Amino acid sequence: ERAWHQADWELPYAAGVTYELGVTHHVDMAALNRDWAGFATVLKERELPKLTRAGIGFRQPTFTLTGE
Repeated sequence: ERAWHQADWELPYAAGVTYELGVTHHVDMAALNRDWAGFATVLKERELPKLTRAGIGFRQPTFTLTGE
């Protein structure tokens, strides 16, 4: 989905702009965490049960809903 949808917390692309992990903070972290929580909820409540019903084995993901 990220290939065609820009999240509310993402910056528009700017040629020549560089970002340094852990130093440059150009995202709305509250919005990012809300987006992550929604994704994790959909995965847990809807997508993983579909795989279980289909008899498809998968590794149980371990993550927090806070995105931290």
